[in-house]
Amino acid sequence: DNGKRIVPSGPDAGTVQADRRMLVQAIANLIQNAIVHGGANIEVTASGQALSVADDGPGVDPDLYDEITKPMVRLDAARATEGAGLGLALVRAVADRHRAELRLSAEDAHGLRVTLNFTDM
Repeated sequence: DNGKRIVPSGPDAGTVQADRRMLVQAIANLIQNAIVHGGANIEVTASGQALSVADDGPGVDPDLYDEITKPMVRLDAARATEGAGLGLALVRAVADRHRAELRLSAEDAHGLRVTLNFTDM
């Protein structure tokens, strides 16, 4: 409805043991963040035991990656939109609960990729 394009990708997706509701909520939060703060294109990728959501928006300063996964933290650019700063904090909690690695990285020249990399539990 708002001109965003979500592209799923997962030719070699694996399986993970996880709490389904928690995982669905984490994925929904990542996609919602990309819709609100990212550019026009969003890519959701499942590869092996990793799941990532990437956007082509303005990106985030890498020095702030740890900060934005804390509860109630919103960057200045996000203050004009609705939200309480809990989206990535919840994703962090889901990752911690499942002993998954949460990795934030720059997507090409701009944008943000957030990856949940699950290990065998």
